[in-house]
Order: sequence, then structure tokens, then C-alpha cells
Amino acid sequence: MQPMLFQRWQASLERSWCRLVYAVTDRVPWPLSKYLADPRRRFIYCPIAKVACTSLKLWMLSVAGDTPPRPFNEQVEVQRYSLRNLGHRAALQVLKDPDYFSFAFVRNPWSRVVSAYLNKFQSVNITSQPVLARLRRGRGRGKVQADATFREFIEFLSRGNPEKFDEHWRPQHLFLKDVRLDFLGRFEHLLRDFAWVQQRLAIDTPLPHNNVTCYAERPEPSDSVAECTAAELGQRGAFPDYRRFYTPRLRDLVGRIYAEDIERFGYDFDS
Repeated sequence: MQPMLFQRWQASLERSWCRLVYAVTDRVPWPLSKYLADPRRRFIYCPIAKVACTSLKLWMLSVAGDTPPRPFNEQVEVQRYSLRNLGHRAALQVLKDPDYFSFAFVRNPWSRVVSAYLNKFQSVNITSQPVLARLRRGRGRGKVQADATFREFIEFLSRGNPEKFDEHWRPQHLFLKDVRLDFLGRFEHLLRDFAWVQQRLAIDTPLPHNNVTCYAERPEPSDSVAECTAAELGQRGAFPDYRRFYTPRLRDLVGRIYAEDIERFGYDFDS
């Protein structure tokens, strides 16, 4: 059997085995386990990391009147609406129920991966540490530093399996799989598209703005910042436009890594 055919056969066998395991144990698999359902208002939100998901989760809590006093962690609080709590069979019934309105938002992949890098690599944390440790493997036993440049990050991704990526830079189509969606909005037109969701659900609760990355509004030089670290860029007060992170080579690498997102959602580098 040819290597490519063998890999496809192996992946198909793994998926079949996983479906059997989830059916027997009644566990909800990823990404369905991340979906959030409001049974009272009959909607399902399919979160995609780094696509305004923090703001949308806060909105969902606000709509339900379920926002506890500050400080609180919305990522934890919103889990009471997770399909994971229902079990596999009940979760599938909710997803197939035509009375539920399901929606998600997607983002330009070149912009999204820049946002993920800036958000997670200004410090050593639970998300960045495994990447930084692998990038610096073989350079002694010193403490891991948040010193990875954007170029190094993208080159690291280019050597990996997108299906195994951390959720913050995992391809967006993997979050949606074959799930029926009634509406797919765009981050680039967030307020306009979200207004349509509000109208459809007859909910006028405004969308909070949270975890927003600050980008410079003034015209900037065209030189790339691909060799800068996220920490260095964070000292500037406002980050450069995402296009400035790319050399032609890095742009093409991201285009290959996220090719299916780009084709499925109709994005190009400048859109």
C-alpha cells in the first residue's frame, strides 16, 4: 500500500474507532464537546478560538442572566451550557433538532494566527511552554524564555500536523466538521453579522468587547516584523497590522497550512 493511501486508511480507521468508543461510553467528542447550547432560547454557538469567542461567551452568559459577580472566569462559567454535559446521544439530538438555531464565526487565517501568536507568546504559559520547549530543545537546560519570533512559530507549525495543533491555532474547519450551521459570520464584519444573529434570535443584548488586541491605526512602514518576539512588540503599545508579520515565504507557509480554511471560507491574504 502506498504511504499516502496507508495514512488515509489509518486515519479512517482511527475515526471509526473513536466513533465507536464515544457511542459506547456516551462521551461527547471534540469539537462537539466545545459547543454551547441554550435550551431556553434554542440556539447553539460553535466557538472557534481566536474568533471573538471570549466576547461571545460573555454575551451568552449575559443573555441568560447568568453572569456572576466579578472576578469570574467566563471560560469556566459558560461550561454549564456545554454539550459535553448532555452525553453523546443527547448532544447529537440537540444538534439535529431543527428548532435550534446554530451559528459560528470564522476569521482570516493569516490574521488569526498572528492574533494567537501575540496573545500566547508574550510570556511562558500553559499554551506557549510546549512550543517554546521544543523550539529550544538541545540548547541546554536553562529556563524556557518567551523568545520565539513569529517566523520561528510559523516554521514550527509548518512541521506539525494541523489536526494536533493547540486549539488557538488549529484550522477553523476542524471546529465545524460536518455540523449543520444556520449562520456563519465573519470576524471582519463582526458587529454587522452579529446584529443578524441578534435579529434572528430576537435578543437585543449587546456584544461585550473583551480580550481585544490593540493594533496601530496610523500608517506604518512596510518592513516585516517577523524577526521580532511577541514580548518586544508588546512594548510598543499597539501591534502592527497583521500583514507586517509576513514575508512572502511566511505568507505562503500559512497559505499551505490553512489551505482548507482559505478555500472553504473564501479568504485571501488581504481580505
